[in-house]
Amino acid sequence: MSKKNEVNYIGDTKYLKQKEVEKTAIEVIKNYWRFSCAPPDVFKLDINVVTDSEIKEINQKYLDRDCPTDVIAFSFSEGEKMPEKEIPVIGQIIISKDAAKRQAVEYKHSIEKEMTILLVHGLLHVAGWEEGEEIQAVGAGLVKKVNRTLAFGSQKEMKIIET
Repeated sequence: MSKKNEVNYIGDTKYLKQKEVEKTAIEVIKNYWRFSCAPPDVFKLDINVVTDSEIKEINQKYLDRDCPTDVIAFSFSEGEKMPEKEIPVIGQIIISKDAAKRQAVEYKHSIEKEMTILLVHGLLHVAGWEEGEEIQAVGAGLVKKVNRTLAFGSQKEMKIIET
């Protein structure tokens, strides 16, 4: 039996479908990997959709920031060679549905589109991208590609912003 990717998408998952999340995760990890080692052939990844209060608690505990944010990503790879006998857990992404709702209103697009923006941004961090203009440009292009695939509507210019 061949191994396959495991994308655990939990929490309030009504805004993006599991299959869409998996497809996006595979696209980003395979094609936008920034670490010196090759991307894993198969991987495990956790994506959690939480509230502002939950993400604030995570932000405080792990990043020493006492405020909610829109997305937090933890990369467990950091350029290390991937284990060959087991499926590596490459990271975890936490998305605040509350922040996504606010930002969707602010940027005048759907909650689904904002969740896609935050998902892509988190995936790029897991794949080794650092915060800055480059990740914003690459992320915006990827979101447009994903949105065309998923048909989320009109494609306005967007900027990925971390609150």
